[in-house]
Amino acid sequence: MKLRSALTAAELSSVLEHLQERLDRIGIETQPEVGVKILQLVKSPDAGMQDFAKIVRADVALTGKLLRISNSAFFAQRQPVTSLDRACVLLGFERLRSLALGFYLSHAAATDTSQQISRTVWGQSVFRACLAAEMARSVIPSRTAEAFVIGLMLDSGVPLMYKLQGQTFLDLYKSETSPTKLFRREFQTLPYTHVDVVTAMCKRWNLPEMLSHPLAWHHTMPPETAKDDDATKLQRLAYYVGAVSLEPGGVTTTDPVPLPSIAVRLFKLPADELGAVVARAGKEYETVSALFSKIAQGIPDVATIANCVHRQLVDLVEESVTKSLTAHGTQSKPMQFKVSGQVVEFETTDRGDAVVYVRDAKGERIVSYRFNPGSETAESLRDALALENPSVEDLNTLSTLLTSLAA
Repeated sequence: MKLRSALTAAELSSVLEHLQERLDRIGIETQPEVGVKILQLVKSPDAGMQDFAKIVRADVALTGKLLRISNSAFFAQRQPVTSLDRACVLLGFERLRSLALGFYLSHAAATDTSQQISRTVWGQSVFRACLAAEMARSVIPSRTAEAFVIGLMLDSGVPLMYKLQGQTFLDLYKSETSPTKLFRREFQTLPYTHVDVVTAMCKRWNLPEMLSHPLAWHHTMPPETAKDDDATKLQRLAYYVGAVSLEPGGVTTTDPVPLPSIAVRLFKLPADELGAVVARAGKEYETVSALFSKIAQGIPDVATIANCVHRQLVDLVEESVTKSLTAHGTQSKPMQFKVSGQVVEFETTDRGDAVVYVRDAKGERIVSYRFNPGSETAESLRDALALENPSVEDLNTLSTLLTSLAA
């Protein structure tokens, strides 16, 4: 099979169809039965708390776990909570939606809970879900439930990659310490990535675009020209939250910053408020983690992880300021990408503009174009370079690069 980095849009479509078939063979359901009912309610603007409670009530295990959560110290009830209706009131509508949907989707996606990689990743994913939800409360409060589910499912393809590719993927996973680096290595050395697996799973389950789009593109920053709708905001949030390392030793990130200027613009949170968001995520994790204990290994020291995440987020924000101050007036090393099967190379100049080149099969530069990053779009750059039939992902890559160069 071709490497993922060399696939055309048509070839990628075939790979996703192949992955859906393989997911069937390793035990991923076509659609989680109860999850479908929850999804139908999520899509309905008229659905209320009692509609969700009715479905949850039919599942004894989930009902018991929700009762346990509502009796936790987080809710500080003087009298024990013994009814699901009371538990639902305490949990609140958004939390009930996110926990119910997240519970069914995650359990349907977790096929081998005996493997350590699976339990570790799902444990981190629960924290990532809580972080995404708390971030959403500040920037997209109406989509907190969706943010929780997206955060929970971002890395669901990682354990499945091990099921699909075995030791080859496990060695890759162990060699990388951050989600961004892992994705890049997958993209460059494997026929498909964990994001492709998640995308195939979304198609298999017919998830609504509000969930499937941010999941399928969570390692790609939306271009500045993208609509500022909820799906785009959720993709930005997923991209930011998905870049954070949750390894206990990962105090700071050594990756190129995932467009942290977007984080500044999107979140607009000073360090102390950002710390409060992460602290609330830690409290939320302590509250809801028991719901996922069957598939996830608990994080032993939530406070340490929360501090680690906070420092990473602050580092990302601070580095964005440094980059914006030093980007102009310096000449960077050429950056290479593959677009429409062509090697495209970018470099900035000391005058603040940029030059893009197209290389032939021998590596010779055959086309060049000088431009102002702030006044170009992915489409105009495509036309200037005569690139044929670029995929949506190619255009997103160009847009992201233009945004970065213009910062």
